[in-house]
Amino acid sequence: MSLCQSREENGRLFWGDDRLELVFDRASGRWLAMRDLATGENVLHHGAQQAPVLLRVNGVTTATVGRAHCWSVVDTESVGVKTICTGYECAQSDRGATLTLHTEEGDWLLDQRYTLTRAAARVERGLRIEYRGESPALLREVELRVPPATLGPVGECFAEAPCCPTKAHLPLAHLPVGEYWDRVIAPVGNAAPGWFPGLLGIDNPSRELALGVWVFTEDETADLRVMRGDHGTQIGHAVMLADRFSPGHAIEWQGQYVQLFHKQWLEALKDFQAWYDEIGYQATPDRPEWARKARIYELFVGHAPERSVNKFPEMDTLAADLPRIKALGFNALEIMPHMSFPSYSVVDFHDVGLHYGSAEGLRKVVAGAHELGMKVLLDVILHGVMDREAVAAMEKTMGHSWLVNERLPERHPYRVEHPEWFMQTEFGTPSATYTWAFDHANESWRDFMVEVFCYYVREFDVDGFRVDALAWMPIPNWAEGLPYRASAPICGSREMSERVRREVHKIKPDAVFYTETPGALFMRAYDLVYNYDCQWLYSGLVTPVSPRGFAYTMASATERIVAADVGLWLEQHRLAKPRGAMTVHHLDSHDTNEWGGLMQYRREAFGEQAARALFGFCCSLGGPLMMFQGAEDGAEEFYRRMLRLVNELPALRDGSIDYLAIQVSDANVFAPLRVYDRQIVVPVIHLGSQAIQASLSLPLEKMPLQGQAYRLVDRMDDTVLPGPSGDTWAVEQLRNLKVELGPYQVRMIEIVPA
Repeated sequence: MSLCQSREENGRLFWGDDRLELVFDRASGRWLAMRDLATGENVLHHGAQQAPVLLRVNGVTTATVGRAHCWSVVDTESVGVKTICTGYECAQSDRGATLTLHTEEGDWLLDQRYTLTRAAARVERGLRIEYRGESPALLREVELRVPPATLGPVGECFAEAPCCPTKAHLPLAHLPVGEYWDRVIAPVGNAAPGWFPGLLGIDNPSRELALGVWVFTEDETADLRVMRGDHGTQIGHAVMLADRFSPGHAIEWQGQYVQLFHKQWLEALKDFQAWYDEIGYQATPDRPEWARKARIYELFVGHAPERSVNKFPEMDTLAADLPRIKALGFNALEIMPHMSFPSYSVVDFHDVGLHYGSAEGLRKVVAGAHELGMKVLLDVILHGVMDREAVAAMEKTMGHSWLVNERLPERHPYRVEHPEWFMQTEFGTPSATYTWAFDHANESWRDFMVEVFCYYVREFDVDGFRVDALAWMPIPNWAEGLPYRASAPICGSREMSERVRREVHKIKPDAVFYTETPGALFMRAYDLVYNYDCQWLYSGLVTPVSPRGFAYTMASATERIVAADVGLWLEQHRLAKPRGAMTVHHLDSHDTNEWGGLMQYRREAFGEQAARALFGFCCSLGGPLMMFQGAEDGAEEFYRRMLRLVNELPALRDGSIDYLAIQVSDANVFAPLRVYDRQIVVPVIHLGSQAIQASLSLPLEKMPLQGQAYRLVDRMDDTVLPGPSGDTWAVEQLRNLKVELGPYQVRMIEIVPA
């Protein structure tokens, strides 16, 4: 990369290196265009129509209960539309070259930083925001926009939103014109990087040209916003950057990235994954070995009055059932807390009986599990506390009654003893989701939580923890005088979780940490993450049949896919996460059981046969598995068989997976290639309701074949698939493997030398 150069011409500022040239309006500082110097074409242009940075300031919050505080603000002011550029400066560093545009509007000074890196054709964007008004102000949100993108005719281009609930390689023409594309907008409070990578790609495969735009910081979340307009595709991020501003106060932020790739999109995604390495962000490198092979049985001991599941009313019931759970094929328990306070909240972290059943009962369960070679994970709640004042606030605001445990205090002792642990509204009142919300950036609270996790390891010898949605509370703490910005608590549990991991490992080095949040942000602290970003695949593949309805998660009833779509989506899902990320696949969890208040298993939602096929799909993907108590009822032998195969077949448990290697004749059949050393397994998952014969074209060059003749054994029942002549197959005959499949049938075909 050569040194960056700048020039002014006709009221415009041109700045770039030997790969990219950025164009700005000299008077306003607007980002107008980005030119690809390899082709001489603008891949971003027409930026004069929009402000590159927009601040949302002041206004009034109209709802301080629930999770939508940030979305309930009215009468805000916008800053950024009428900026003037007072000057600029260029600088060089080992990382690359930086252009800083000094812009201002009214009482706000806004330094926009653009860095061209030496490592790639990438622009990194940062901000410095300073306030010079006389009266205090509130910064609510910052939106960063990229000039509209055009990589060729719309008909040649595709939209790529890895990990989001939409098809991979979606024709760009399918995006609506003039309105936000809701398939990439995350649910309220689960925005990137908490759940999704925040990455939007535009791909023109005919030109081997792709563009990626994403946001990643360790402090704030961001919503991806995409709209197709007259001049291209508009891409931006609404960053939940919030703070109180007094005269002279300033904050800095860095974290939007725009990169151009001269290659196919999947190759570009490999560069994106390598970017995590470049910034030193890896999934837990010290993951305990047993985590890789975890097969987790999630359960409650006891239940809230409204809960339909009551398989283990007491700890003794669970202790007595451990041999059965072990025999099913599970090697770990995940014990959820009671939810009778009401709902998912804390009364006293150290009151084991109140939260989990009984202290002695928990010790008995842990000891019994360890005797059987099983591990025990405890669920720990980080959201906040409930008390009668919270219940009254919720009933008044939400309009429904809550069942209250008799031990629920009028005002929670934590609130009395440590008011600094809790979030505040801009009015100085307690801030709540459905609990009084903990401030995850408060050091005193973090210290306390580190001790809580260590307490359960020291006193009860548990083997790790499951932690709920870590970015659950997308609300600022508006308390005055904080030593950090108001939005810091939103992702504050990241740093706390990393501390917890270090301290717990001093006591038990092989303790495992498992979180519901599937995005990259928390992967340095958590060994395992949920597959919640994959859950939409189930309802996309199989239409729910339950007469009680179905609670769609991040996708609608109209979002339909076939098995042929899944491999490409999963490959993008893999490449969009840090190297070494490990997902726990599950079909049923306590959440899926409760979503929509339906209290139903997936076998009820999709039908027994389809649910088994979907669990087989989970098992085909490798890595850890989880199942919720009772999901096995009526199909114990099937689940026992599936879990045994995952345990016994190294190719299924630890092998490499190639989602795209096998070509299948039927769109309803999913068949990845699994290889470990010399073992070859081809899972064949039929997600259709009619019996078929499918042809599979196996990629011989990717398979560690030995010899010239093979037997194909379906490990589901150990039957041998008949070949063209007898029970053996010649190597070349594997290029056109025909398989009979019943409705929703699962086959696990091992290819072994004859």
